[in-house]
Amino acid sequence: MVFFDLDTLENHLDNVTQLNATNPPKIKEFNTKNNVTQLNAKNPPKIKEFNTKTKSWWRGRQPEHQLNKDDFTRNGARHPNGTLGMIVDPSPERLREADDPTQNPLLCPQGVDSSSSSLVSFEGAKANIVLQKIRRGIRNSRAFLHDQLIITDDSKQQLKHDKGKGLRVGVVTVDENNTTSTQRRRRRSRILCMVYTVYIPGENNHSNIRSQAETWGRQCDGFIAASNFTDHSVGAIDLAHNGPEKYGNIWQKTRSMLAYAYQHYLSEFDFFNLCGDDVYVYMNNLRAYLDGPEVMRLENGYIDKISSAFQNSTTFNKNFTEFIIGFKDFTELNAVIEKWSSTRPRPLLLGGPYSHKGMPMVSGGPGYTLNREALRVFVERSLDHFLPNNRDSREDLYLGGALAEQGIFISDTKDVNNGDRYGGSATNTYNFEGISPIGIKWLEIYCGLKYNKGINSISEQFIASHLKDSKMEMIERHQTIPELMRRYHVIVNDLCERGV
Repeated sequence: MVFFDLDTLENHLDNVTQLNATNPPKIKEFNTKNNVTQLNAKNPPKIKEFNTKTKSWWRGRQPEHQLNKDDFTRNGARHPNGTLGMIVDPSPERLREADDPTQNPLLCPQGVDSSSSSLVSFEGAKANIVLQKIRRGIRNSRAFLHDQLIITDDSKQQLKHDKGKGLRVGVVTVDENNTTSTQRRRRRSRILCMVYTVYIPGENNHSNIRSQAETWGRQCDGFIAASNFTDHSVGAIDLAHNGPEKYGNIWQKTRSMLAYAYQHYLSEFDFFNLCGDDVYVYMNNLRAYLDGPEVMRLENGYIDKISSAFQNSTTFNKNFTEFIIGFKDFTELNAVIEKWSSTRPRPLLLGGPYSHKGMPMVSGGPGYTLNREALRVFVERSLDHFLPNNRDSREDLYLGGALAEQGIFISDTKDVNNGDRYGGSATNTYNFEGISPIGIKWLEIYCGLKYNKGINSISEQFIASHLKDSKMEMIERHQTIPELMRRYHVIVNDLCERGV
């Protein structure tokens, strides 16, 4: 990819931004025909809401010929002065630091204290029990990620060979008793965290995304919040997309997010995690999972329960032929599944499954994770062809459908104890009784997935909590989702015990 040199232009743009903050120029590229929100032009935020550091977080700009005035999907980010095609540096270093939680009695009831993390605050007793379980899992994940690799002379030679090919295959490590072998990557995977959000002046002021940026967002290798307003201190960029800026158009925003990741960060990151601004991601657990033996086995061709179900034609032939659009029959579909199983790495869509008319799809609530190959397949094969003009909030159904059309299905991400890794809030998890709108019965019957109840329904290596489940609970307690997100963060990361 060839970019313009913006060393001089960046400083100019930053100066123009501040000069025009209260009277921005009209944006000719965005017109009413495309129904694109011009929030920045109509209601410019106060200058203090911009990241006022002198360092520019723009890497450059796409060449002009790559911009399309009729289709905004690949037009990239919009600079606050209206310039399209901007490429942001996604480094988490640009994110603002959180205030010391030990000084907030809501977050740390007893300040810095060895028992403070286990004390119940506004999250509630049930949620605290679940968070203590996840906390134990995070400690195990940290140990996994930081264990010293023991590499023999032979494996050192193999490492040198693999690095030359850009591979990240696993090596064998053993514990001090020489009894346990564990696979892990040759190098730690790089994860780009992407969040869809919206800035509404006087209503949310990026409050959710601010909490994400100050907590788990700083643990990502890259962090981008796709918004309608740029604020580098919370990782937000004004990302162009087709259609209006509203919940019912998340599919178009997601298309632009994935196109942006593919255009500018495909070779820089190994995994791409997408979610909404009401999700807390347990980054250490996500890292340990992605760099652990289960995902490595999937990338190396293992066919899990969900994909293998499609190879049983008697299971799906009668009821689910609508889901094999693009394939002549299930024999052809199975051939494609086998082809992907021999691709290295195999393209993966990781997340929590739900049933759409009995068909396993990825749930967008807690978010989902694509590896590099899955992102490549989606953008190169589906972006321009799979419902490119639809405007819908069900981006999870659309993304899952687009990849299913290519023979790629959501992977089984449960742990060995059938605990889910992607799911709802801690309270919702504690109360889970095996009945859910995600269609568990179908997933059990047709895919062989097993579901536990209550706290046993989730893995210690839980990855993402969709906090929307606790919104009404927080209103009753006069608290907010951003505050709940910070409380989750201090509990599972021992911040009340260790201080900052």
